[in-house]
Amino acid sequence: GGFGEKMPSSGYCPPEMAKVLLDATDEETGKVDRSKLGGYKASVAFDLWSFGVVLFHLVFGRSLWHTDQADNVKPKDLAVLANGSQLREMLDDELYVSDKKSSDDIKVAVDLLHKLLEPEPAARLAHFKGGRRHQPMEIVLDHPFFLGQRLSAASLQQLLKGQEE
Repeated sequence: GGFGEKMPSSGYCPPEMAKVLLDATDEETGKVDRSKLGGYKASVAFDLWSFGVVLFHLVFGRSLWHTDQADNVKPKDLAVLANGSQLREMLDDELYVSDKKSSDDIKVAVDLLHKLLEPEPAARLAHFKGGRRHQPMEIVLDHPFFLGQRLSAASLQQLLKGQEE
């Protein structure tokens, strides 16, 4: 559904919503014109991203973004969130440059987070297509992280390749 004039918490919104929020924000006053939010429709891709933000906090014990009491990010962070290439670089730094990355459990979590926190909504959804379940959020539950499994050799190689880039 649409947001109408309801203000989403920017700390959980995906890049595509961050762009809408930036477009609706007056640069001088910082006020959001809520009437400009009505055209954005929430989607499963939005939910996948939001879940990734929560999971990041659970895995690493800290928020992906510094937020205020209303769970909103600062304007400069919102701009990073809205910029795909800058965001991917920041996320890769957060996911792969960690003291905890050597643990097998963390590697499995990072693999899932990399898919959930994919900047492009179509690519984010594509990570969770097929399998024995039909809905993307159900397919998330088939990930080795939730099954208590290690990554396959192929998945592990792909993850390690991503760390090197």
